[in-house]
Amino acid sequence: MLTEWHGAEEANNSLVNFHPQPVGIDSLLDKIVARAVPPWERRLHEVKLSWAELAGSETARRCQVSHLNDGVLYIEVFHPAYRIALDTPKIKSMMLEKVQKLLGAANCRELKFIPVGRTAPAAAHGGKSFPPAAKEKEKREKYTPDLPL
Repeated sequence: MLTEWHGAEEANNSLVNFHPQPVGIDSLLDKIVARAVPPWERRLHEVKLSWAELAGSETARRCQVSHLNDGVLYIEVFHPAYRIALDTPKIKSMMLEKVQKLLGAANCRELKFIPVGRTAPAAAHGGKSFPPAAKEKEKREKYTPDLPL
């Protein structure tokens, strides 16, 4: 019918105007991530990705971003001596200023340097949380043989 109305050359192109414009997959994925991942988690991920640029390559090798809680960015430091060096007012304010440029001053008010392993206890077991009784039972079953009395 379109061939009769528009002719052979224009018939195929006449429907193109009625189709929606193509959308890049990156913009679709951005919309999906924006709905699925909370904003604070996206901001924390941005800081983790750009940590080497924010802290410097040497400092980034010695510490890592842990978590963000109530405007405080917690940074795990691998060695206690380096933690003391990072906690000096000059270095701490320089790093805070760089982080605030990325996150905003309202989202990050303070930096806290903590020893490695001070994250949530559930993360230490791969996301599993065991009650104390279950741990003891597992330990007994695994390491002590049952002896007849």
